[in-house]
Amino acid sequence: MQAKQTRLTITQILAWADAHHRRRAKWPSIRSGPVLGGSGTTWSQINSGLQQGYRGLAGGSSLAQLLAKKRGKRNPKGLPRLTVNQILKWVDEHHRRTGKWPRQHTGPLHKAAGEDWLKIDTYLRRGLRGLRGGSSLARLLDKHRGVRNQMHQPPVTIQQILTWADAHYAQTGEWPTAQSGRVHRVSEETWQCIDHALRFGRRGLPRGWRLTRLLARHRNRPYRPKGPPITEAQILAWAKAHHKRTSEWPRLTSGRISGGHGETWTRVDMALRKGSRGLAGGSSLSRLLAKHYGLPNRAKRRKRPATRRGQSSKPRGPRLTETQIVVWAKAHYKRTGRWPASTSGPIREGRNETWTAINSALDRGSRGLAGGTSLARLLAQRCGKRHRLHQPPLTMKRILAWADAHHRRTGDWPSRQSGPLPEAPGENWSKINVALLDGRRGLRGGSPLERHLAIHRGRPYHPWGPPLTEAQIVKWARAHRQRTGRWPHRFSGPVPQVLGEHWQKIDMALALGCRGLPGGSSLIRLFAKRCGVRHPHHPPPLTIKKILAWADAYYQRTGDWPSRTSGPVPEAPGETWSIIAKAMSEARRGLLGASSLVRLFSKHRRTLYQRKGMPLKRSQILNWAAAHHELTGKLPTKKSGPVRGEPGELWSAIDAALRAGSRSLRGRSSLAEFLNKYYARPYQGIGQRLTVREILKWADDFHQRVGRWPTKTSAYTSPARQERWSTIDLALRQGHRGLPAGSSLHKLLTQHRSNR
Repeated sequence: MQAKQTRLTITQILAWADAHHRRRAKWPSIRSGPVLGGSGTTWSQINSGLQQGYRGLAGGSSLAQLLAKKRGKRNPKGLPRLTVNQILKWVDEHHRRTGKWPRQHTGPLHKAAGEDWLKIDTYLRRGLRGLRGGSSLARLLDKHRGVRNQMHQPPVTIQQILTWADAHYAQTGEWPTAQSGRVHRVSEETWQCIDHALRFGRRGLPRGWRLTRLLARHRNRPYRPKGPPITEAQILAWAKAHHKRTSEWPRLTSGRISGGHGETWTRVDMALRKGSRGLAGGSSLSRLLAKHYGLPNRAKRRKRPATRRGQSSKPRGPRLTETQIVVWAKAHYKRTGRWPASTSGPIREGRNETWTAINSALDRGSRGLAGGTSLARLLAQRCGKRHRLHQPPLTMKRILAWADAHHRRTGDWPSRQSGPLPEAPGENWSKINVALLDGRRGLRGGSPLERHLAIHRGRPYHPWGPPLTEAQIVKWARAHRQRTGRWPHRFSGPVPQVLGEHWQKIDMALALGCRGLPGGSSLIRLFAKRCGVRHPHHPPPLTIKKILAWADAYYQRTGDWPSRTSGPVPEAPGETWSIIAKAMSEARRGLLGASSLVRLFSKHRRTLYQRKGMPLKRSQILNWAAAHHELTGKLPTKKSGPVRGEPGELWSAIDAALRAGSRSLRGRSSLAEFLNKYYARPYQGIGQRLTVREILKWADDFHQRVGRWPTKTSAYTSPARQERWSTIDLALRQGHRGLPAGSSLHKLLTQHRSNR
């Protein structure tokens, strides 16, 4: 708590930063933890103080900005602008030094402190730091240095791949796989890239294939998606060898099979269960060993629930043919108007058959089917149904023709949200944009639809949206405030003046520095700068003179002084007395030292300010209680109203302070308990001899001070002497302390003060 109230200076912060840099060889950040020698202060607190004006700092800055300005440290939010020529110079220097062209993950630049190739690739993609955007490091090298981009590889055809495969087989005697390395006599081409293009449908190839599946169909190479065929005799031989070598029978966790060429006992158990790789299915490794060697079955399978009463479900269904599946599919299409999918549920014409089981059998090659296909591929091949993964190829000429037709029909160029194409049933602009980006369906890939329209049709291309200016944003914001009564923020929704514009996009553009904006800003910062809107994290500084002026206006308006619960300040929009009190208690916004509204008004408006919150002392409360007792003859209570002679002080406030422990009091008490404990204690006058003359003198002083004669219920004779009138009356009645008995205070004053 003490560290938060300590005032900071820029010189002190820089000294701590220099010490941190000498000790750790790096400048501090907000995550650097506590400051060594800072008495509990952390770098995060220093950054908050620099931003919001805590602890005597001006505010509106940050730790990174301070170190960038005073120590030359690189500020990630205030980076200089980049150009393509500068990046190309760094590329050439890297190539001369290493003999390789840089990639995304090459690491930091050699002669550019703080720069990284991954960051440069991000700037090129997003259009940051003055770059256009929509590009990348690989595209830049492809365009300006002729370095082949992996995402922009030339298209290939199935026939070309088969020709390369034949050449590989003629040279090595084996068909190629994805691990076969480079393609013979084809530069910068590998079988892994070809297999990847077949799997994901790139470079003009159909999606969902593999190199092994392609060779199985066109070159009669055995296709084994789960491995080569095996037999139970071979598995038993491997198990016997394992037992001979380890003295234990194999389990699922026994690992690799010695002499099995990459086989594992887990894969063998899975093939026994599913009936793949030439096995019957419905078994397991433990069952096989229990059957042939009499071993206990460690994993007995529970019986499956009966599909019908009295019948148990079979692990394998009857044999199927593609013709039978096609007949069921046509019946489904005739009945529902749609071709079946793997999620279409049970087959009405097939007993206990589902389309999910059919699709699985087509893929695995079980139940008499060849395998390596699917329900969608079978329907596309035999029934002419369009396969969503094997769509017809596209050309840029055809796409531009569709775009021209869309422009003639609507007056605007298409985008990815333009929906379906009337000229091409089944096509939509979103699918075309994905194909252009990923290089599918015979397209090159790497660029969206908008960029191609910008190149071939002259449409302006703005990857983050059209350019913006701060004046334009301010104009929209003022219209929003005039319409709604509030300034917009990032969640205010779309901008009505511009179709497709959104306040969240504008806020992101201000932060990232795209769409022609400098960056490092936000909507609220822009409005605070251009429109005078109060920034919640960077409020204006406060002064004692300004707070007192607002308090005087509040007093003239209400007749009372403000507290932290007094609500907003009409003279300062956005300010509330709660915010001001918090800033004073934490010494923020240019205020020095922890203070409060009570202390401020007590010091500068002492004659007018009520005594709210002023410290109290025990003797002070006892003196006020004695004066109250002298005047009223009763001890005060919390309902006794104001304290006489003390403007603004109430007995109810004193009782509340005694209960809460505020105003320098201990607490957990009340006014009644306090007076019962301290007011009735013995005082110095008890036991001393009295005379009638002395009593009459005290009575005259009391009458002159209070305006009436004392009674036995009055309090002290005087606050200084602390002699009570009740004890004097008792001494006169009983003859104590040298006085004759049989009298009283009333009789004494009647006898000697007849004017009473």
